[in-house]
Amino acid sequence: MKSYQFTQRLFTKYSDLDDKVIKIATKFDFYLIGGTALEIWMNQYHLKFNRNRSNNDLDFTCSPLTEIKNINSFKSELKQLNIKSQIDSIGYYRFEHDLIQVDILTDDANLIDRYGCLINNIKIMDPIYLYITKHQRSLKLGKNSERYKKDELDLKDLLQVIKLRGDYNKLQAELN
Repeated sequence: MKSYQFTQRLFTKYSDLDDKVIKIATKFDFYLIGGTALEIWMNQYHLKFNRNRSNNDLDFTCSPLTEIKNINSFKSELKQLNIKSQIDSIGYYRFEHDLIQVDILTDDANLIDRYGCLINNIKIMDPIYLYITKHQRSLKLGKNSERYKKDELDLKDLLQVIKLRGDYNKLQAELN
């Protein structure tokens, strides 16, 4: 797993729970995705966002095996923070508190192994993974959905990061 130490501010914290939840998620091998992950990568390269990220949610992904092994322990630790389970189904979980919403989605173990990395002791997915998954979702949703418009802006941001990292050819190979 690639490991990085960033000196820039990682992300905007909207509540005291943000750091606690991310620390717990990392402990149980859940990798940060979504707007917060995008913000971490954008901040590292001093880039401006095309849109504001949601102010109260954290999204994570994990492999199916990690889900089986760790989801109950993760739930238990969130419960200690008064973050309650709202959706509990194989492959997708949502937890909520007045200050935060946490989503867990499972994905292919090979993708997680290939694109999982560590930034300042936070497990996070590489920008190529973030791009691929957003691109796939935007294709499924179609151009008329509200989410599609947001994803298109995020894809532009991710493409900037990917190019600055010198990974554009790697992205092209993955998409083909």
